[in-house]
Amino acid sequence: MLQKEARRNKVNMINNCRLLSRLLKIFWCTLLIISLGAIVTACAEEEVENMVEKRNFAEEESENIIEEQNFIEEINPTFLNLEYMYSIEDIDLSRHGVAGEFTWYEVYDIHTFEDAKRFISRDYGVELSENIDLDSNSFIAISIGRGLQKLYYFEESRYDTFNGQVFARPVFEREYSPNTIFVYRVTPLPQYSFICHRTFTDDFGQLNIFNNIPFEVWDYDGSIQTGGPEPEERPFQRENDNWQRPPWQEFEEVLSGYINVQEADLRSMSTRNSIVIRRLSQGDELIIYGYTEDGEDIDGNSRWYYVRTSMDSSNQVGYIHSSFVTVISSADDK
Repeated sequence: MLQKEARRNKVNMINNCRLLSRLLKIFWCTLLIISLGAIVTACAEEEVENMVEKRNFAEEESENIIEEQNFIEEINPTFLNLEYMYSIEDIDLSRHGVAGEFTWYEVYDIHTFEDAKRFISRDYGVELSENIDLDSNSFIAISIGRGLQKLYYFEESRYDTFNGQVFARPVFEREYSPNTIFVYRVTPLPQYSFICHRTFTDDFGQLNIFNNIPFEVWDYDGSIQTGGPEPEERPFQRENDNWQRPPWQEFEEVLSGYINVQEADLRSMSTRNSIVIRRLSQGDELIIYGYTEDGEDIDGNSRWYYVRTSMDSSNQVGYIHSSFVTVISSADDK
């Protein structure tokens, strides 16, 4: 009897141990599943956080690009206060060798009235008889042939000059007054002094040869400078010298064409309110690289071609309205 009882107890003990072992396995398996679930959940949450961070970064980059584009598009002029003082008529402009209309302007921004008077007398043979009161924040400007509506400058133009100065840009009255000088007091004196536009721009040619006279404010054009060091030598150079110019789409193949009107102007921008690079004649040949549909609308057509002249060795590039050009073929077919 005792042996049977002992055997029964031993069997029960073995069964209990097996049951405990199973329970422990179930416990550890459950704990492992819970731990794995926590790890998976944490990884998933981390992945979601990374995706959110990436999306936020992408949105921020997009906003930065939009802000940069808006900045490029919103290059606004700084207007100066223009106070008309008086005019002097019947002046002799024969020394300037211009037949017909003569339009010009000068800015004397770093001189006293006596200094300005002396320079005007030297350059134009005109005496400013009436005194003009100037202080440290004002200066004298004159225009010849046409009165000034506005005088302005772009602060960004200091990047296009060799010494960080800016260009004083005029808006003229349309009415022409021959042999007349208009005198103005201007304020305020800008932070950046004005560069001598007679030396560093083609204003004389634009106004008196091409008759390209600004009767309104022109868009900012960094190509206006024609003198001084080459762009790569300028200490104030931007990273991308062409960022202010209108974009143009490249053709799949370079095309050729010719001017189909008596005269057409090759311009620095896709608008008639920009610098004339060259006056082209009927039949002049062009290499056509691309186009923009965002140019000035002329008779319902806003397409301008980006071209290079090919009739001589000058190889000048610029924009010309598509209505002035007949496209004939791929340039490689010539």
